[in-house]
Amino acid sequence: MKFSNLLAFGLLLVSSQAATLKCRDDTFTNPVLYEDYPDNDISVGPDGAFYFSASNFHYSPGAPILRSLDLVNWEPVGHSIPRMNFGDGYDLPPGGPRAYRSGTWASTLRYRESNGQWYWIGCANFWITWVFTATSVQGPWYNRANFGGGLCMYDNGLLIDDDDTMYVVYGNGQVKVSQLAADGLSVVRSEQVLQASDVNTETVEGNRMYKINGTYYILNDQPGSTTYVWKSSSPWGPYEAKILVKDVTPPLAGGNSPHQGSLVQTKDGTWYFMSFTWAYPAGRMPVLAPIAWGADGFPSLVKGSNGGWGSSYPLPLPARPLYNWTRTYNFENELGPTWEWNHNPDVASYEVDNGLTLRTASVTNDIYSARNTLTHRLHGEFPRGTVEIDFSNAADGDRFGLAASATRRRTLASTASAANTASRRCMASSSTSGPVRQSTPGGRSHLRRCRAASARSGSARSWTRGRRARGPPTSLTVSTGLRLRSWGRRMSCTLAGPFSSRTGLESSTLRQRRSAVRSGSSRLLRLESGWLDARIRDSGLVIVLRIRTCSMVVWSTTASRSRNSFYFALRRKYTMWKASCIVAPRY
Repeated sequence: MKFSNLLAFGLLLVSSQAATLKCRDDTFTNPVLYEDYPDNDISVGPDGAFYFSASNFHYSPGAPILRSLDLVNWEPVGHSIPRMNFGDGYDLPPGGPRAYRSGTWASTLRYRESNGQWYWIGCANFWITWVFTATSVQGPWYNRANFGGGLCMYDNGLLIDDDDTMYVVYGNGQVKVSQLAADGLSVVRSEQVLQASDVNTETVEGNRMYKINGTYYILNDQPGSTTYVWKSSSPWGPYEAKILVKDVTPPLAGGNSPHQGSLVQTKDGTWYFMSFTWAYPAGRMPVLAPIAWGADGFPSLVKGSNGGWGSSYPLPLPARPLYNWTRTYNFENELGPTWEWNHNPDVASYEVDNGLTLRTASVTNDIYSARNTLTHRLHGEFPRGTVEIDFSNAADGDRFGLAASATRRRTLASTASAANTASRRCMASSSTSGPVRQSTPGGRSHLRRCRAASARSGSARSWTRGRRARGPPTSLTVSTGLRLRSWGRRMSCTLAGPFSSRTGLESSTLRQRRSAVRSGSSRLLRLESGWLDARIRDSGLVIVLRIRTCSMVVWSTTASRSRNSFYFALRRKYTMWKASCIVAPRY
């Protein structure tokens, strides 16, 4: 089947409330941004504003950038990677490879005053480290260098020293520091400076590097639980470590303990830690907390009223709202930085001119293989998106519409027929050939996608609500955050299911008791009591278990990594209660 033949998208509203700009009085509430912006690296730009670089994986353009004047109110300003030219898979070739789970992971962004250049450095496909530069954070950005095949500066952080020397810290089990050449485009020296076993763990990642009062600091984390700070009088070590955060009460009910992120200082000398909390299905949302420095030269978290990472703190600076995150898009002449394509778009098959026109770019029934799938993160706890579609030029059999990526069963789809009729379909898999629920005659339709329900209308004033989802999904996927799509949704590798329960997934009473024994590339886990999220790291792999009243689970996996591919093998699984197990690389 064909996707999107001459579809005109007139406007789209992404909202959870009225689109008004809010100015906080004297406190802020976490998350500071209720959207999926993981792996942040925050620094101060030449204009004194704060700049936030994040991961967005296989979405194009890559490496989104946000700007703020107060660390709380943020606006999107661009991307560091104009197009994901990291391999054929990023173009979704018919029958060829796809780049899901690849692309931009934790990377780094810094401004270098000596030459007036912004530098973005990141590893793609576990094989090559890329360097992009620009004179303005809004671009244009250019790929200036690659650090050789096999040199993956995994989860890296850039430090520009007082003497203008550039250092990059990177790695997971073993962490290295590399000194760059004077132009920042090649490596002149590399040394291992620390390893995870120094703090009795198996993996540390999310590396950032700072120089504060003459002392060199490395910030990194054990995935899912603990943040470490390392300090030394030299960038080459030796380093001593101390825990900054470990399994604290999260600021958001249903979220996990913040752990990975970056440090930033305001003009009055106060330091803050911007991390993220992972809350299914919204993704990894930025959360902010102040830190205090002790006499030993290490920082500590300023705890909130909950005894952990506070849900609210005093404002770091006077509030400076910049951007309405809930708004109407008319697609007058450009898409804007909040919009990203699922993989690289076919530029000849869409047009932005007083509306978004999508032409057929794929002949497929698989939503994951459809090119020119335009996506937008959902904003807020109860988001809603509405799109007006003119499908009068669609051909018989075309597929088009609006989708949200919560689960496979919560998807609104439409099809066109020769009689110019749009039909709402319930898609239970990646195929768009699900059963027809409702039909709308005529050449124009409004589609609305909410977090727990869907609707369609021939006008923007009257709505017919679709069947509302009840309880948790029947199968789970690991997503990198909810997105509104025309077409598409987030991809993950689901190895087991289904999951059954009568209560919601976003419980604030998650409890966990576990013991783990590691043997080679396997783990044996004992998981007990109530609702449980277990996120286990193994060779670049994360296993996510969501289990209800589990008495015992024994789980063993092996994972090997070769260039761009992951290979999974299930060894053994024993459960006394139903469980759903999802595997995805490094989430």
